[in-house]
Amino acid sequence: MVLRSLQCRIPTRKGKIMIKKILHLISLLLFLAGCKPAVSILSPIAGTTFDLEATVPFIGSAVDLQDGSLADDSLVWKSNIDGEIETGNTFSKDDLSEGTHTITLAATNSQGETGTDAITITIGESANMVLIPAGEFEMGCQDDECKDDELPVHAVYLDALYIDKYEVTNRQYASFLNTYGNNCDEYSCYGEEVPYGEIEQANGIWTVDSGYEDHPANYVTWYGASEYCTSLGKRLPTEAECEKASRGGLEGKKYPWGDTEPDCTYANAYGCLDDTTPVGSYSPNDYGLYDMAGNVWEWASDWYDFYYYEYSPYSNPTGPDSGSLFYKVLRGGGWNSNSAHLRSAHRDHYYPGYHYWAGVGFRCVKDTQ
Repeated sequence: MVLRSLQCRIPTRKGKIMIKKILHLISLLLFLAGCKPAVSILSPIAGTTFDLEATVPFIGSAVDLQDGSLADDSLVWKSNIDGEIETGNTFSKDDLSEGTHTITLAATNSQGETGTDAITITIGESANMVLIPAGEFEMGCQDDECKDDELPVHAVYLDALYIDKYEVTNRQYASFLNTYGNNCDEYSCYGEEVPYGEIEQANGIWTVDSGYEDHPANYVTWYGASEYCTSLGKRLPTEAECEKASRGGLEGKKYPWGDTEPDCTYANAYGCLDDTTPVGSYSPNDYGLYDMAGNVWEWASDWYDFYYYEYSPYSNPTGPDSGSLFYKVLRGGGWNSNSAHLRSAHRDHYYPGYHYWAGVGFRCVKDTQ
């Protein structure tokens, strides 16, 4: 009855999260009062999917009422597929077998009592990625809302590549921050001081607000996006790769789904929900890619140049050597964007170290060779 009353007085999402954290702390204290150590897996985040060749970071901790923090040699990691993986608090693995792993961390105290924590992760060849075939497409605006920097229309040839099926989620980005911290090339990777961000740091641990685990990562800098992709053996897509992926093989169409003007059944944009939605909530384009328009803007690797289309090379363009006003390219529009920003040809740009913009995320690509 007391808890029900408290929840009524604090109806906000932040209030509910605080209640959950208090209850978690109470549970932890009760657990510590018992005999078994309290064990926690901090990384990887449960439910994360990794490419087969990716390096997976493991971070765990164990605390015992009598022994305090347990030594590294008392923490044993096991997988249902690969057996015992490693012993210790922190390490990385790049040779886990393909498949769905149940990872268990067990810690034993001086009294011989063992506590455990377990998560599930997936390892797969180009997991959650889609193959974009090699070939030529017409890049640039071919509709009635063309801006000068979207012209002229020009033919571009791209090699085949893999691209993430979904935008990178808060769950995935929190795992990255727990491993690499919030310093990417001397810039913040993420806007941790933003009051409405869904990833928060407390006592050195990055956690995601309840219910936002599968929403796209938000308030991400270009440097953070680039470092995240690099950490998985991938990279940010070029602007040309973004546009070809957005079009989904539809030549000359206005949006990723065709020429039909968008409403809230096509994409998460201005006036729909005033917030992000879980990735994959809307229908994919013809390449099988989700949220190529709306939800969050996506960083491209290129520097931005207003006149770039006038001299862009035909084969695999990577953008100019430096950017106009030192801006990087953004594509796709976000939850707070109007319909013009959702067009496949639309170009936008911003300072790469900026991390206060609600609605900026990314996805990664990987070369086929």
